[in-house]
Amino acid sequence: TVGLHSRAIPLYDAPGGIELRDESPFGVVDMAGFRQEWLSDAYVVSEDSPPIYRWRGGSWRSTREQEFRLASRGYGLATYAAGTVGARLIARPR
Repeated sequence: TVGLHSRAIPLYDAPGGIELRDESPFGVVDMAGFRQEWLSDAYVVSEDSPPIYRWRGGSWRSTREQEFRLASRGYGLATYAAGTVGARLIARPR
């Protein structure tokens, strides 16, 4: 698959389906290369420290092949903000 990493640095979120070539063999789209995605579960290193949240996937800024995988991992505090990390919103059909 390809992702938005093939474009200039994205300053804003892109609408779904904008990269027509980003489709898996299973028909899943928009999974590669725009933002790493926050996970909702947190872990606590110690009682005195804030919880750490994880993210998965590659972003437009990923440069190494192992970073540009859906299974790549990262982490940060809930206050961490960057143009490379975001959230995937999911809606169920009515």
